[in-house]
Amino acid sequence: FVAQRGEGREERAMGDAMMVDEDGEEYGDECFLDVSFQPEGTISLNHQLTDVDLTGNRLKQLPDVSMLCSVKRLVVRQNLIESALPLGQLTTLTHLDLYDNQLSKSTGLGSLTSLTTLDFSFNQIRAVEELDTLTNLRDVYFVSNKISAMPNPATLSSLTTLELGGNRIREIVCLTGLPSLQNLWLGRNKISTIANLGCLTTLKILALPSNRITKLEGLGGLGMLEELYVSHNGIRRIEGLLDLHLLNTLDVGSNNVTEVEGVAHLSLLEEFWCGQNQLSSFDSIANLKPCRNLKTVYFEQNDIQKEVDYAARILAMLPTLTQLDATPIKPATAAS
Repeated sequence: FVAQRGEGREERAMGDAMMVDEDGEEYGDECFLDVSFQPEGTISLNHQLTDVDLTGNRLKQLPDVSMLCSVKRLVVRQNLIESALPLGQLTTLTHLDLYDNQLSKSTGLGSLTSLTTLDFSFNQIRAVEELDTLTNLRDVYFVSNKISAMPNPATLSSLTTLELGGNRIREIVCLTGLPSLQNLWLGRNKISTIANLGCLTTLKILALPSNRITKLEGLGGLGMLEELYVSHNGIRRIEGLLDLHLLNTLDVGSNNVTEVEGVAHLSLLEEFWCGQNQLSSFDSIANLKPCRNLKTVYFEQNDIQKEVDYAARILAMLPTLTQLDATPIKPATAAS
C-alpha cells in the first residue's frame, strides 16, 4: 500500500505529483499513504510518511505507529478504535482525526504540542480532558459524544473553532483565555439559557440550534458576531441583538416567534430564516424594511405563507431579495 515514487528531489522533479499540506508546504506522493476502506489489506507504515489515511478499516486497535517520525496528518475515521494512547508518541502531528470510533477518553495526547486540528467527533467521550498543553490548537471538534460539562480550555489562545454539538451540555461556561475564538457550535445540547459569552469578543459564528432556549439574551458584547443560529428552540421574541451590528445571518426558524422585531438596526443583514414560526400577517414582518441588504428570507410554514399574493407582497416590501423561501427570484420578477 505504500506508494514509493523515489527517494530524492531529483525523481520528484521528473513528474511526481506534488501535494500541499495544511501549512502550504509541498510534498511528494512517497509521503502519502491512503488505505481507506480496505479492511482486508495490510497496512505498511514507514518513516517517510507525512500524511496517512486509515479511514473505514474496522480497526479495533491502532497499528504500530512508532516509525511515523515525520507524520503531520493522520486520519483514522470510521474505525473501532478504543484507545488513542499509542498516538502520544507522534509529536510531529499537526492534524489528528479520530472521528467515529469507540473512544471513551481523550487522554494521552498531551505531548502532541504541534497539533492545530483535533477531531474526536462521534465517539463515547464523557469529558474533554488534557488539552491544556496543546497550545497550538486552532480547530477542536467533539461533536456527538456524551459530554455533560462544557470544557474551558483556557490555555488555547490560538483556538478559532470549538465544536461541541450533539452532547449533553446544560450550561454555557465562561470561556476565558480564548482571545482568538471565532466559531462556537453548541447545537443539539440541553442548554436553556444563553449566558457567559461576553468575554468572547472575537466571536463571528454562534450556533445554538436544537436546545431548550426560550429567550434571546446574553449576547451583549459580541460586536464581531456575523452569524447567529438559534433554530429549533422555544424562542418567542427576537430581542437582545442591539450590539450585533455586523450580523449578516440570523436563523430563528422553528421557534414560537409571532412578530419580527429587534432587527431594524441590522444594516448588514443578508440572510433571515424564520420558517416554521407563528407569523400571521404582513405587518408582523414590517420591521425588516430598514434592512436594505437583505438577500434571502424564509417564511415558509408560517400562516403568512397562506396569504393571497404572498410572494408579490413580500417582494414589494423587501425589494432587495434574491431568494424567497427555497425559490430564487429572477430580476424581472423582483422588478414587477
